[in-house]
Amino acid sequence: MSIIKDFNELHIGLKTCVLTIVCQMPFFFIASFLFKHNLIDNISSYPLIDMDFWFLISLCFCFSLTWFLMNVALTFSAISFADKMTKTDSEPHELYIASMMYSLFYLSISIVISYYFNLTFNSFLLWAYSYITARVGWIILWTLILRKHL
Repeated sequence: MSIIKDFNELHIGLKTCVLTIVCQMPFFFIASFLFKHNLIDNISSYPLIDMDFWFLISLCFCFSLTWFLMNVALTFSAISFADKMTKTDSEPHELYIASMMYSLFYLSISIVISYYFNLTFNSFLLWAYSYITARVGWIILWTLILRKHL
């Protein structure tokens, strides 16, 4: 499958992209509340007119956007791997939904673990993003191994 065809079969429209990114933002907002108190403390009592509030919102948006893009990359890698393993076309939309569910579960777990062990915000980000990076690397590695043997 080509990347364009895969992306079209994911059924990810603009509304789905925006909704997914906005739904992930609270996870990063909670993480900044738990691990980066000074970002929250700088916000005044009128947050809608405070630049610090909008800075935090834009920061959470950027983290959520990169999380979303990495999940799309993970889904493309999983599609390629599944197609090589089964010699059939997989259901990209179902793989995307499963990938997003797993990643949000992992993001929640990494927040809990980071809070429990009193880790810093940077450690939380490293812990959280390492999951998707490791999954993409693992799938690419297995795809390369299968390509040699098939």
